[in-house]
Amino acid sequence: MHINNISPQKLTNYLKELDNDLFCEKLSYYFNELNAAHPFREGNGRTLRAFFDILAEQAGYRLDWNKVSKKIYLDANVQGFEHGNYEKMEQLFKKIVVPFSKFHSLTVDNLLSNDELTNQLKLYVSKQVQLTEIMKQKNALLIKKSTSLKNINEKVKTITDEIKKIGKGILFQADVQAFLKNPDHILLQKRSRFSDIHERFQENDMRKTDILTILLHIKNNARYASQANDKNHSHSRGR
Repeated sequence: MHINNISPQKLTNYLKELDNDLFCEKLSYYFNELNAAHPFREGNGRTLRAFFDILAEQAGYRLDWNKVSKKIYLDANVQGFEHGNYEKMEQLFKKIVVPFSKFHSLTVDNLLSNDELTNQLKLYVSKQVQLTEIMKQKNALLIKKSTSLKNINEKVKTITDEIKKIGKGILFQADVQAFLKNPDHILLQKRSRFSDIHERFQENDMRKTDILTILLHIKNNARYASQANDKNHSHSRGR
């Protein structure tokens, strides 16, 4: 095959076997070039980030977009698109690129060294306990056929939405995603009740089995929600 028929990405072996600095330099170049081409009218940025997440993963890296603000990200895009300055994007990638080798050694202790994540886990458990109590009230009212069900249902919806939002914030963290991909970390025979976990958290007793219980609960809920959305979309197209 003539070399002109081979994509630039293939010529560079899809950015594999590069050191961190060179990887970020190449990644910046391709990101800015594709961004300038703007292949999609809507969702161009989201699609590019998803594509580069996959490209980085295949090259042995992960991109943690949460490490940079939206302002820094947009400024890097503007510098590349309007001024042909790719350095801003390269510096951005140097902040968010993490080699897979780091994630292979992740433990619960590593996760709990992140104060923000720890607070999110505590909040998630607290909301789950709160939801359980409200559901008990709802069941009692159903037995009595009470007219107060409307208020209870509104509380249930509010807390459920809050739980989904917190869970999404936890699950989308790069450390958590990588942690859950390691089968050695998610072997859990017995899961604790959220009420028991909540009591231990109140005393700052954060156990490995409790952390795994929470993460697996969030992961399963996200999977069920995704399956439900796919099913609804399928029904919509069939009408």
